[in-house]
Parts: sequence; structure tokens; C-alpha cells
Amino acid sequence: MGNHPRCYFAHHITDYGTPREIDAIAVIEEAGFEVDNPNLPEHDEGYKAHGMDYFLGLVATCDALALQRFETGEIGAGVGKEVSEAVTLGIPVYEVVGNILTLIDGNTIHESVLSVDATRALIRALRSARES
Repeated sequence: MGNHPRCYFAHHITDYGTPREIDAIAVIEEAGFEVDNPNLPEHDEGYKAHGMDYFLGLVATCDALALQRFETGEIGAGVGKEVSEAVTLGIPVYEVVGNILTLIDGNTIHESVLSVDATRALIRALRSARES
């Protein structure tokens, strides 16, 4: 660790701690990146104190960003903000699809980004489906 470029992994809380998250991290690491995963205990305090601004600050410290969409193909509002931050800073944006990491134009994802309310509704629906 430390000698590889850092890649922020922008993904949704519904994937935290799942095989989908683990598999995506492996794909990013196989591409030669050290993954900066927001789903780590050390990020809890920063998020609780500063909200999304905390994660946007993390994006700014990385060399790249890799996003993973919801299983439904949409992108939540938070991940959309993280991608926008990377684009603004000129940080390369990649997308994890299955076991492939592809460089994309981060400006092209905006039609897939949900509003905050739609994001929250989708998260509720996904969690509900998993519990049943």
C-alpha cells in the first residue's frame, strides 16, 4: 500500500458489506489502485460531523474515482455528487461493471443520477426487498 495511485470508490450504502462491494474493490485493486472506501469505520465520524462534504473532500485527495451504480442501473444523488466533484477537479472517472473497470466521461452519467428523494426511496425499496 502507498505506492499505488488512490481511487475513491463511489458506491451506495445498499452495497456496503456485500459481495458486490467486495468484488468491485477487487476489480479496482486489480487495475493497480489502492482503494479509498467510504465504507470504513474511520470515515463515520467525518461523515457525521460534515455530511457529504466530508466525502467530497476525500474525493479531492484521490488520483481517480470509480463508481458503481445501483443494481437497477441508476446512480444515487450522493454518488452523483462525488462524480461531479471528480469531474470538476479533473480526476479520471471509472465505472465498475461486473468484473470490468472502464474509464468513462463523468459528464455522461448525469441522466442516470436520481434526486435525493428518489435515491432515498430506492434505498428503502432495495432494503425492503432484501428483508423479504
